[in-house]
Amino acid sequence: FDRSYLVVAGEILLITGLIVLLFLYLSLFRPRIFDNLNHLAFINLLILIVIGLASTVIQYTSVSYFVIPYALLPVIVRVFFDSRTALFAHLIAMMIISLIVDNAFQFLIIEIAVGMTAVSSLKDMTQRSQLAHTALLIFVSYTLVHLSLEFISEGDLRRINWGPLVYFGISSGFMLFAYLLIYIFEKLFGLISAVTLLELTNVNSDLMMQFAERAPGTFQHTLQVSNLATEAAKKIGANSLLVRTGALYHDIGKMKHPEYFIENQLGGPNPLNTMDFEEAAKVIIGHVNDGIEIAKKEHLPEQII
Repeated sequence: FDRSYLVVAGEILLITGLIVLLFLYLSLFRPRIFDNLNHLAFINLLILIVIGLASTVIQYTSVSYFVIPYALLPVIVRVFFDSRTALFAHLIAMMIISLIVDNAFQFLIIEIAVGMTAVSSLKDMTQRSQLAHTALLIFVSYTLVHLSLEFISEGDLRRINWGPLVYFGISSGFMLFAYLLIYIFEKLFGLISAVTLLELTNVNSDLMMQFAERAPGTFQHTLQVSNLATEAAKKIGANSLLVRTGALYHDIGKMKHPEYFIENQLGGPNPLNTMDFEEAAKVIIGHVNDGIEIAKKEHLPEQII
């Protein structure tokens, strides 16, 4: 009884310590994530889901725990945040899971290598094909690390255990579902991914086509501002895709009354000259609220609005 009590106490202390380390990392190095309850809930939910899946498979099935797509955790976190946060969350989850697997050392070595591969292969996910590429690299990483450990422990090709390769293949295949999960988490937690931003920068979308038709001068101005802002963002290491998208939509409110803005007048009369100053100022300033109204109607992400 005393021994089992101490084991449970030790596990509780270790898990608590790992969770504290995660929160400490976020508070010190990622305060924007730490100060946002949605972001905190999202990262912790992902960790809980992965741990829950591992626990369920180990306790209630005879299937190898390597069948679980652990790499989905760092990939999804990386899509919304950054590589360091993704890898840190992955390490915390894997260390907690290592407490319930039968070969903790082998598990940790393999999964840490796989997590590093997943994060390194996905700098910015802007195309669905990148997931297939990442899945392939993850399978290669699984295979190489597993075989390396087998060579070290067995020292004989005839005694190598090839069985786990099947589970590695299944686990890597599950990576293809990441695109669907990213979409679901975007909607649930109000996040925004590079994939969504890339779709929004499509100037052939219905909204952009209406913009070009109703306010052609403003539309051209917007394209120029977007290009300039993108280059500036790159120079200072900002999120250039987010900046580009925001710049593309910053003047959509001018679609409502394009004739009041000089870039759409093409040398014709300026209707503002017939108004008093306060009325003219209200018309000009009003395009901001008009833009917010249009953006909400078109269901643009809150970050863009």
